[in-house]
Amino acid sequence: QSVSALAGGPATFTSAVRGSGPFNYQWYFQAGGVGSFISIAGATNATYHIGVVGGGNAGNYYVIATSPSLATVQSGTVSLSLATAPYFTSESYLGAGAGFQVFFTGTAGIPYTLHTTTNLSLGVTGWTTLTSGSLSGGIDSYTHTPGGSNSEQFYIISSP
Repeated sequence: QSVSALAGGPATFTSAVRGSGPFNYQWYFQAGGVGSFISIAGATNATYHIGVVGGGNAGNYYVIATSPSLATVQSGTVSLSLATAPYFTSESYLGAGAGFQVFFTGTAGIPYTLHTTTNLSLGVTGWTTLTSGSLSGGIDSYTHTPGGSNSEQFYIISSP
C-alpha cells in the first residue's frame, strides 16, 4: 500500500508472497515518480523500512520476489509521499464561558494531539491534553469551552 509519512518519521512497505519458499526479495525505487527504477542496495527483505523519511525518499516503489526455482513475481507499484504535519489555520474566541474554537489541517490520516495551557512557563510536559485523533484532510476543529474563562489560553498541536 502507498504510504504518506511525516518528514523525519518512519515509513514501512510490506509484501507477502504465497508459495514454497524461502523467497529472495529486491526492492526498487523511482525518485519523485519519474525516470527509471533502480534497485535499493540492501533492501532484500519482505519488508522495506525507512527510519527517517526525507524528500529524497518520495517516489514510487515495488518489490520482486524470487522463489527457489527462480520463478519471479513483481508487486504493484506503490508510492511514498511526504505528509503535511498538522498546523493551525485560525482560532475564534466564542466569548466568556463559551470558550475558544481552534481550526487546524494537515494530511488526511496523520495522527494528532491537541494540548492547552494558560501558563507558558510549564514547558510542554505540563500542558493538558485536550483530544487526539486523525486529520480528515480538510479543516478540522475543536471547541474548548473552559478556555473562554481564561484571559490567556495557549494551544499546540503535535503529531508523533
